[in-house]
Amino acid sequence: MIEQHYGELQLPLALHRHLEKLLSCYTIPVQATRLVINYRALDYYQTKQGLHPIEIQLKKNGDQWLVVFIASFSFINTHHKSVDVELYFHLINHWCYQPDAGSRCDQLHATEDSSLLLFRSA
Repeated sequence: MIEQHYGELQLPLALHRHLEKLLSCYTIPVQATRLVINYRALDYYQTKQGLHPIEIQLKKNGDQWLVVFIASFSFINTHHKSVDVELYFHLINHWCYQPDAGSRCDQLHATEDSSLLLFRSA
């Protein structure tokens, strides 16, 4: 149902299984071409601690769903009233972005000490 491999990158097996299990709980209209999964941790908005909000966008490719991107959100600092993008992984185009670092990273050519190797295949 959900593609796990994106060239040399792959979704971690546990994440892939959780996404497939989540989608199996819903009847998705045949004509649907995009899905957005939002996880909004209410405690995080109130305390600014704990699990950060996440958004995952999928697009349909034949009978498979592709993960277009995964984005996490956080408060820039304790004084901000709203969350902003913290990490943005664009799996289809193999890049990621970390706004506080101010640069985009090619996931296929990341250095081995990069924290952005979350989706690197073994």
